[in-house]
Amino acid sequence: MMWTSFHDYVLLGVDSLLVSVLYAVYRRRDQVIKNIAEAPSIAIGSELQSLFEERGELHSSGTENVLPYVVLRGRVKELSQTIESSSGLKGVLQVVTLNEHSFRRHAFNHWGDNVRTIHQAHNSVPFALTNIYDVDNKRTLVEVENPFDANAENLLLTVSTNFTPSNSSVASTVMGFFTGVAVRGVEKTEEFLPVDTIVTGIGRLVKDSKGRVKIVEPSGDEPRPYILSTLPVESIIKRMESRNTMYKVATFVLFSVGVIVAVRRFHEWWRLRQLAKMRENILKQRSKIDLEGLTTCQTCTVCLVNPREVILLNCGHEAPAIEVGSDLTSLLNANPNLSIPYAAIRGHVTEVEEAIESSTGMKGVLQIVTLHEITAKRFGDVWDTDNIRPVHETRNSVPFALSSPSNKALGSSQISVQVEKPFESIWESLLLPSASAFTPTSSDVALLGGIGSGKVLGVRKTEKFLPLGSIVTGLGQIVTDAEGNIRLQQRLDGDDSSYPYILTTLSIEDLVRKLEARKNFQRILIGTTIFVGLVLLSRRLLRWRQNYKMRKLRQTILNERRNLNLDNLCTCQTCLVCLVNPREVILLNCGHVCVCADCALKVNGCCPICRERILTTRKAYIA
Repeated sequence: MMWTSFHDYVLLGVDSLLVSVLYAVYRRRDQVIKNIAEAPSIAIGSELQSLFEERGELHSSGTENVLPYVVLRGRVKELSQTIESSSGLKGVLQVVTLNEHSFRRHAFNHWGDNVRTIHQAHNSVPFALTNIYDVDNKRTLVEVENPFDANAENLLLTVSTNFTPSNSSVASTVMGFFTGVAVRGVEKTEEFLPVDTIVTGIGRLVKDSKGRVKIVEPSGDEPRPYILSTLPVESIIKRMESRNTMYKVATFVLFSVGVIVAVRRFHEWWRLRQLAKMRENILKQRSKIDLEGLTTCQTCTVCLVNPREVILLNCGHEAPAIEVGSDLTSLLNANPNLSIPYAAIRGHVTEVEEAIESSTGMKGVLQIVTLHEITAKRFGDVWDTDNIRPVHETRNSVPFALSSPSNKALGSSQISVQVEKPFESIWESLLLPSASAFTPTSSDVALLGGIGSGKVLGVRKTEKFLPLGSIVTGLGQIVTDAEGNIRLQQRLDGDDSSYPYILTTLSIEDLVRKLEARKNFQRILIGTTIFVGLVLLSRRLLRWRQNYKMRKLRQTILNERRNLNLDNLCTCQTCLVCLVNPREVILLNCGHVCVCADCALKVNGCCPICRERILTTRKAYIA
């Protein structure tokens, strides 16, 4: 099936829909990150009451004071009897999951691992968050409401995992083979939130009429998620940004594909418009020409009536598409040496000698019989049956010719063009699959192969055929030999890449579209390779530039260090890594001044204080 404008429009519509959906998801997640970053960070303590008085909003019920969206961090403290885990830990949240592990047979007899959740139990007790440093303070508590409704970002700790294998027997193994499911066992996983764990809570803070403070799920239409996590808020934001980057990249890639398709359709529309204008101008000029006074070298090589009016670019070759008939004889007589250097000819396949008979009884002129060995290889406990290896190939042919598609004799005899050396030509959808048979190996051989890492399943025999009467298009040189026979052969005085010898059942228009599609794919592949190469080269140049600036900065700092008295430096002025040299550089983006120029090259790209990634450095001037 050829790629048409309809496929472009369908691709453009689907691409626009996917871009809209992905961009909406990206914008919503970006708004979530923005809301979390802008939310006030609150310390659990005495200042919590004053914060309600300054920023609190009165609820519609009139009995609650609300802070719409806040970030707080505290230590877990139980409000009732705690839960005890299987390992003896005391906690407030527990999730016990039972997973069934089994081998399951998929398509093409492929066995793979399968995990199915059988049961999941959630246990919880009321708990609150207290000040991290003042554990004994029972007056300032923030109760956590509905913790299982929150987004748990690395909240629960896996405290135990126990796998119980199933009791396998011969009967269960045989039943598993026929049913396609072999149970391996059951895995029990326990996740736990211990007491005194430091947790970050992001949500709505509510103070009721009794003075109790709770963190609950935010309300309203704005994207404000309810989050409980053991990570600090900075790590939560970085995780969300890394996930959102995937949506951003996917949106950009799909948008680029849509732009390419749209530009392609616009270019095609513009080209057709230009051709239509050119044709109108040519028809106006043709009306002023005396067509009867044209010589043979001035008429079109296809219709032999109208004048030659256009040049085929980019190649500039003259390869007329003709049918076997009287036009062919006229063209040969009009050309020197009774030959056409390069042309596309189309006709019915007829035999010159006795035709070949296929296994299905068809008569034809070309036959390829291929034997493929199909094997299954073992990868662990899984069998892969997609291993196909060609064993033998047989090619048969008889001399054949292309005759007039109308099958009518022209004059006293029918004109035909004999095809020379068809197996040396390029085939484009030439042969048709006529038969395919699979011969399995004996059970003894298969059983013996199953003991090792692979076994032969059988041999598949495929047959491809070119039947008589098929309409074939041939591209090549048309010559007339000494006996007057017309032959189609590969051009002898030209480059194979510029004048390919092609046999195909496609029309010349479909063949050109197919070759253009391949050419466009190669262009895209080359462009993508160049783009990736430029990106990698720019990264290397950027890294070289950063290293060059760092070496230059270090040399400047070393020259200044010789004028300093390092013995009089106090602890707050020395490098945190070597504890000898002064603090000489500023680490960006975090802005910490904590290391010397020597150690800045050896800190593995992370700040020793906040562990944030170092993007660049600047010289520090310390009084």
